[in-house]
Amino acid sequence: MSTPTARPDVRLDGRIALITGAGAGIGRAIAVAYASLGARVVAVEIDTGRCASTEAELGQFADDHIVINADVRSSASASRVFEQIASQCGRLDILVNNVGDNLRLRGTFESFSEENWDALYAINFRHILLYTRAALPLIRRSGRGGSIINVSTIEAYRGAPPAAVYAAFKAAITGFSKSIALELAPEQIRVNIIAPETTETHLALDPDGPLRSRGGYRGQRNIPRLGPLLLDHRNNHPR
Repeated sequence: MSTPTARPDVRLDGRIALITGAGAGIGRAIAVAYASLGARVVAVEIDTGRCASTEAELGQFADDHIVINADVRSSASASRVFEQIASQCGRLDILVNNVGDNLRLRGTFESFSEENWDALYAINFRHILLYTRAALPLIRRSGRGGSIINVSTIEAYRGAPPAAVYAAFKAAITGFSKSIALELAPEQIRVNIIAPETTETHLALDPDGPLRSRGGYRGQRNIPRLGPLLLDHRNNHPR
């Protein structure tokens, strides 16, 4: 993966940034972009092979980045992740809740089982609640506010007929993010949402992935990565 380019006046030196799902796709692009801008990256990834390749790529920028093999759906795993951050970093400045997946579940709403509901909830929304709650004490330790970025999808706004339950949990991210943004504003902790269009990742290009589930999105294929767009040049912080 090539290193994303950014404005020369944007730097994240001294910032500690946690990115979930950092082993591939948008999460990997964000992790690499942040590392290139001087942040110390904590990359959380469920796939051990991707952990190794992510660690190697981040190592091109510095040797203090941390890659943790963890399942964001697990409360016990989340506790381990944040204990490690507290021990090795002492604080957190940026949280990017990036993980999300339609789990290749598509069809009419009536065709979805309650088990399907639970699985989609766990991977698309529950982990955001879990990681945000665990991150806040460490973000407060920085003493200078912080940034929480929740990655959603355009499907939360335009609808996805073959994936109504998936779209519902993505829409829930909006309500949560708006509410907690107001709650945390007095502490200078910003909360924002990124809702990408279909992005060229391993999941999007999978024959059984979301492109196929929506009829190929009218043939759209070469949609650029959105990770590097998450930087706000006005204050040198991610949005």
